[in-house]
Amino acid sequence: VLINGNANFILFMHGGYGLTKGIDFGLTVGVLGNSNYFGADVEFAVGRQMSVAFGAHDFGVFGLDGTFIATIPIRKDVRLFTGADLDINFPANNTQFLLWLPIGVEVGLRSKMSFIFEAEIGLTDPAYHLIGGGLNFYF
Repeated sequence: VLINGNANFILFMHGGYGLTKGIDFGLTVGVLGNSNYFGADVEFAVGRQMSVAFGAHDFGVFGLDGTFIATIPIRKDVRLFTGADLDINFPANNTQFLLWLPIGVEVGLRSKMSFIFEAEIGLTDPAYHLIGGGLNFYF
């Protein structure tokens, strides 16, 4: 769900595939809003509890993505996560740097299913706030 100070609503769907141990490929599609979102990234494990991801997206304008995530295990089936999420967007004759602070929790429900809730706090103008939640299925 996207929150940007008005009544816009966008439904995001995420999918990913483990290419090899410690490297994942992800796709994100956002629909039902005034404009659609499409993005892709490659995520690399950096140690046991950290990762970095790099990618690109189109959300009315083309942009590049960079993310750092640190995971804090609470129990075997509960993990907190935080980090930094940076988008560099390239609208006509301008470059925008959007920086977010992600804060979230993942709760394992079954051996191949978990619930994730995340909020991303916009730290730079024009970064907006994001709230997300949903089920993850692992195959």
